[in-house]
Amino acid sequence: MNEIKIEIKGKSKTYRSPAAWSELGRRNFIPACMLRSGNGDPEENIREIIGISKRDFKKIPKSYIMIIYEEYFKWIVDIPEYKDSKINVVRIGLKKLRGPERQFSNITWEEFIWADTLYLRGMGDEAMAVLYRRERKGEKEPFDERNMNANFKQIKKLPETTRLAMLINYDAMRLGVLEKKYKNLFPPRMTKQQFDSLSEEEKKRRLEKDKSNSFSWMEVHTAIMGDNYYMADKYMKTKLSTVLDHIDRTIAEQKQTKK
Repeated sequence: MNEIKIEIKGKSKTYRSPAAWSELGRRNFIPACMLRSGNGDPEENIREIIGISKRDFKKIPKSYIMIIYEEYFKWIVDIPEYKDSKINVVRIGLKKLRGPERQFSNITWEEFIWADTLYLRGMGDEAMAVLYRRERKGEKEPFDERNMNANFKQIKKLPETTRLAMLINYDAMRLGVLEKKYKNLFPPRMTKQQFDSLSEEEKKRRLEKDKSNSFSWMEVHTAIMGDNYYMADKYMKTKLSTVLDHIDRTIAEQKQTKK
């Protein structure tokens, strides 16, 4: 965490402010996503991230706000990466939708197959409609693909900024929990520096390729299970980490055998 000292009418106040995406809480995560994506008033987003009252913030010279941003908000352009979900619950009126918990501990292989395939195809709201479902007795409803359209309509009722934050949260957890652990399954993603070094033509080509991504986790599932329909159905309801551990280990063993 950063400690930011601010002079307000001769009085010095110290605020503790996040120094990385992993240090954000639910309260200031959405403003951070808005600041990163250029949504809303950047100064208001900075105020909310730090946690300064509106009354005190008005007394800070705009030139000093810019200094604060340049000195303490360099992390905002980093690719978000962490293991603990920043948005595990969203509300729509009186309804509560529960999403991923820390390290995707409440996600099944079936949910992941649907959600991540949609995510890879650029269908963010549809992916979130898989992951965020109505809460009952502290837990989310079991996944049922027949309810996806109804869930999607609920997700679309949320503000665009909230939906963006949910997607960023998923991407950050995907990187921090899955991509870093299961290297046989997830190819290393390009860093911002690497992407910026590409020609404009190559950037455009890669972005178009991402939009037309035809990869499907269902094909991976089918390749592993084959004709064993009993085990295939059982695996669908199995905890995500258990299945990925098995697949990653199998691929590693196959690589060793080929040597």
